[in-house]
Amino acid sequence: MKISSLWTKARQVYVRSSGVWEKMFPIDLVFNGTHEDSTATTVYTHTSIPLLVAPHANRRVIVTTETESAVTVNSMTIGGVAATLLAQVESIFNSGVVYLSVWSALVPTGTTATIVTTYSESVFRDNMSVYTTTNWDGVVGTVASDNNSTGGLTTTVSIGALGAAIAIAGNATKGASALRHGPG
Repeated sequence: MKISSLWTKARQVYVRSSGVWEKMFPIDLVFNGTHEDSTATTVYTHTSIPLLVAPHANRRVIVTTETESAVTVNSMTIGGVAATLLAQVESIFNSGVVYLSVWSALVPTGTTATIVTTYSESVFRDNMSVYTTTNWDGVVGTVASDNNSTGGLTTTVSIGALGAAIAIAGNATKGASALRHGPG
């Protein structure tokens, strides 16, 4: 579809294609905060996590996780809904290992959620960042990883005018996530 014009009004976006204005829905991606539990265990339960996007039939909650152990996330529930694993990577740097993952679930109701993360074995701590969004179909774009001991992962991600991206990164001791809205 060739876009010949773009018009916005009050967070409604209309794209003109072949002489017809069509309503488009921008991704409304909001960072809700970071939560940590440093109790060594296999199952972590974070309660009353605020969901900063109003309840909506298409509201999706996205959770990034980071552990300082060579342990993977087996499953996650968000607001009682089984989450889908979008990406999971191992980061090896200077003989340390961090596992990073991204999960999502449609959670249309409620203003808070309980998030339960189950690891393959006990971990030192559970650290997660939570995002909420609407109008995202759950399709994942670019996933890149680099496990060399000198670091230096470089990747290019194209974010459309109505899009957004979440990036996670880690080294031997920490992981982090970041949010970027398009265009870019």
